Amino acid sequence: MSNAITCPSCRTEIEITEVMRSQLTDQIRSEMEAGVRAKQAELDAVAKELTGQREELEAARSEIDSQIKAGIEAQKQQLSAEAAKKAREDVTLELQDREQLLTELQTKLKEAQTNELELRKRERELQSQKEQLQLEVARTVDAERDKIRTDARQQYEEQH
Repeated sequence: MSNAITCPSCRTEIEITEVMRSQLTDQIRSEMEAGVRAKQAELDAVAKELTGQREELEAARSEIDSQIKAGIEAQKQQLSAEAAKKAREDVTLELQDREQLLTELQTKLKEAQTNELELRKRERELQSQKEQLQLEVARTVDAERDKIRTDARQQYEEQH
């Protein structure tokens, strides 16, 4: 007995295992592609958010640097010889504030970089999962094909 059936309308022989394999492959492929698209959309959104945060940090950093430089320059022009000691204290305080702000910005930048690394890691994991799923699908299809052949042989042997 063959693994084919004949269409009652057009008398065309259709291979059963090919049809089942094709249907299973199409279904699994569409499910996997939908999952990959969803994960890619999530990754794109997170990457876009990180890019926005990075741009905001750079803009804030630039603005803070500009403000600090402008403040220092204004203080230098306004100070007299009598207030030299006070000016040094003010500049020292301002520099400490700048260093603190710079430290905070560096921390935020490190966090953004860590997030980017995590996203890249997730992307690699998703790719690995995708490959694993493809392998499992291929194994399932092969096992199903073998089962169908075995069943068909048994049925053939039972009939004859």
